[in-house]
Amino acid sequence: MKKHTITAVLMTVALTVSGFNCVPYTQASDTSTLSIIRRIDTKGTGGLIHSRYIDEDGEEVSIDTHSSKTGSRRRAAALPSSYDSREYDLVTPIRNQGVTGSCWSFAAIKALESDSIRQALVSLNTADFSESHLVWYAYDPLSDITDSLYGDCLTDSSDPDNYYKLGGNAYIASFILANWWGVVSESAAPFSAGNSQELKQMVSDMSQKPDTLRTQSDLHLKEVNFYDTGDIAGIKKAVMEHGSVDISLYFDSSNMYHDDTVTSAYEHKRTADDANHCVTIIGWDDSFNQYSREAPGKGAWLIAGSYGENYKYSTNGYYWVSYYDTSLCEACTFEAEPADRYDTNFQYDGIGWGNMFYDSSDISFANIFTNDTDNACSIGAAGFYTYTDDQPYQIQVYRHITGTRPTSGTLISQCTTSGTAKHAGYHTVSLTTPAAIATGESFSLVMTYYAGNGNQVYVPIEGSNDSSTLATYHSSTGQSFLYTDGKWMDNTSCTIEHKTYNMNNVCLKALGNKISGTEYDAVDNRKNTEAPSSASPSATPAQTGSAAPVPSAVSSHDPAASHPPAISRTPAVSPAPAASSSAAPSGSASTSPSSSSAPSDPSVSDTQTSAKSGTVTVKLKKKTIRIKKGRSKKLPIIVTPSGSYRKLTFQSKNKRIASVNKKGKVKAKKKGTTKITIRLPNGKKKTIKVIVMRAARKKAK
Repeated sequence: MKKHTITAVLMTVALTVSGFNCVPYTQASDTSTLSIIRRIDTKGTGGLIHSRYIDEDGEEVSIDTHSSKTGSRRRAAALPSSYDSREYDLVTPIRNQGVTGSCWSFAAIKALESDSIRQALVSLNTADFSESHLVWYAYDPLSDITDSLYGDCLTDSSDPDNYYKLGGNAYIASFILANWWGVVSESAAPFSAGNSQELKQMVSDMSQKPDTLRTQSDLHLKEVNFYDTGDIAGIKKAVMEHGSVDISLYFDSSNMYHDDTVTSAYEHKRTADDANHCVTIIGWDDSFNQYSREAPGKGAWLIAGSYGENYKYSTNGYYWVSYYDTSLCEACTFEAEPADRYDTNFQYDGIGWGNMFYDSSDISFANIFTNDTDNACSIGAAGFYTYTDDQPYQIQVYRHITGTRPTSGTLISQCTTSGTAKHAGYHTVSLTTPAAIATGESFSLVMTYYAGNGNQVYVPIEGSNDSSTLATYHSSTGQSFLYTDGKWMDNTSCTIEHKTYNMNNVCLKALGNKISGTEYDAVDNRKNTEAPSSASPSATPAQTGSAAPVPSAVSSHDPAASHPPAISRTPAVSPAPAASSSAAPSGSASTSPSSSSAPSDPSVSDTQTSAKSGTVTVKLKKKTIRIKKGRSKKLPIIVTPSGSYRKLTFQSKNKRIASVNKKGKVKAKKKGTTKITIRLPNGKKKTIKVIVMRAARKKAK
């Protein structure tokens, strides 16, 4: 990718990034071009960490992270010429980072707050998440040596007095939140740093918090998706879908235009390499053209800052930045999901990805986990990172792992899930069928990234520990694996071109829910009929991963309306049916159990899953309802399993006409017609037409 593009996407990564490319064909060893990319981190000014990437020869490399966005550009005409998320109550108040370098946390948290409001997970009045919690636990090392993430930390974690000054970026924010370390409410970890004394007190307060606060979460991170900053239409659509977009830029007050009514900026000399600040896009105006110097064209992003409402170089905390600002980089959205969607996170990557292995061929990688909880678990989703757009993938689950390979157990083909990750970032993907794992049982998650169309494949992993990075990783043998040259290699001793590396863990999480013994026994009675697989990695061609769906065109709207314009969220991952006959990677067949001793396959079925598993269906009893103004009515739907209302989100197209609460109860407010959208955990949605009629007139006395 061009240098300005790579920085735009990755300059905020604070950790070493290393990715593996696995050749998923048994006879592919002669075609392997597996290589290593290392990240070199440098601290920027103003709270950002910059990264550049080198190969094994020390040469700087450029990677084209984003795919062509011509389709989005063509749809620009369908987007409104101006938009402001504040008009739809999607933007939380301006906060103040004070004397700290914590802008990266404020931008990420505000983006997550807006998305949570947009999804009706919280209200504008209750959406106040803690920036302090995110910063503190990004730098504060784990003390529990039994924790699977112990030893993974940022290298500057020795002095708590500096935590809030060290800086970060959107990647660090995503790494910490993907661990389920937050988010929590502001009241749980208040941020106050208007001066050095307040900062000192905040450090003291956080130092005395119980470490259980680290893993407290009011919501969980579901997705982080990065956008090319040149994709104006794509970013606009992201603002409309999520309420706001996290972005980085070069901030210099001397470049600002400021009068009594407007504040704006246009940077034309600095590049993404110079970016020193993280902010949040909350809207735009295609006709804006008021800067301290002439910009190449009209149009600007509406920015929410983090220096308080009274900051001199702002208008009540907000200002405009030109579309053509040359320092813009790392635009991304943060998407949340309910914290009770999954209650168990099997993981080894505590500080995200650092290095990358890359190849021109498909790559397979895996983690072996042991269910060390006191309950059986229903594994319902995988959490993983992609470095490029439009990455086809396949996820497989193996149970009863008995050997030193992640495929030395039984492949549960019902769980095999394929799709395409539309954007670079972090993704949570539900398995086609959850898998029930017994207490004490070892299982594996095997993932394959497909090359396709001559593209390189990049697999983000933790990577090696060296002085060039700002992160330290810890791992053990038997946890993470890479498939290359026709065999599985332990990540702690990868041999690439006659050199052996300790690349620590792959960044792959297994998400699930604890289930009762009765639930487990019910599904365990269905015996598995498949023999353990001893085949090579799946030879399914990359093109079997379906292309991500084209987003629906967005019609223009009246900015004066009180509800967000109707828009369907573009799925971050596009599912594609997995080939049931495809085999997953395996090592020597001699280590696999024989088919006669094949263990049972207690894959959790839709009807046997607990209400937490995420398998929810909705049936409409009526497609249209009529309500008199001032009255309320429950939506006429049947939800299976019963008690799964909390897994649904409801949204009214026009809240002025009728609103809907989180329990699906509609209140009629004004005569007219609107639609209520019901979103299911799997991304599907149902709509019900609501007609509000005039209230019956009172009879004259």
